[in-house]
Amino acid sequence: MSQPLFPKHQRGSQAVMSIQNIIDGLEGDKAQSKLHGISHLRLLSSRANPDQALALLRTKGFLDLVIHLIGDASTTEIDKRCRLYALHTLTYHVLKAPVIDEVILAHPRLLPALTSVLKDSSAPTPPSVAAIRVLDFLCVHKPNRTVIGFFTLEDEDKTSMLDLL
Repeated sequence: MSQPLFPKHQRGSQAVMSIQNIIDGLEGDKAQSKLHGISHLRLLSSRANPDQALALLRTKGFLDLVIHLIGDASTTEIDKRCRLYALHTLTYHVLKAPVIDEVILAHPRLLPALTSVLKDSSAPTPPSVAAIRVLDFLCVHKPNRTVIGFFTLEDEDKTSMLDLL
């Protein structure tokens, strides 16, 4: 087991405990721990008001782990559910406040993770629809449209977000 991400006095927070569960699940063969962690973060996100949602986003490791799970193209059923739950978690945050959208969109791995879902031909329909929903919600605010519209993957064929949609 790895060193805990948080000091002992901070581990009482539900979000912190869920984040630690995901980290433990990623580092070991505890996929169920990862699933429980992301499903709890999804629940916390669904019930959060804008201030609580912003506090969750600013929790150390929260956004990094959610985006990591979105970009993870593993083939196991638990990993597919984790990806879908991570997309739902992100969906609950967008549109709560423009500052939240800016925090999410500023993450350097967000758009590559979402495009990996859209490009994954083996992905079932729900994750693809959830990824499009996140992009759609982020595009509600006009400044975000330019960032998303002109995003280009650094792959061999220079696929743009507009090509995928």
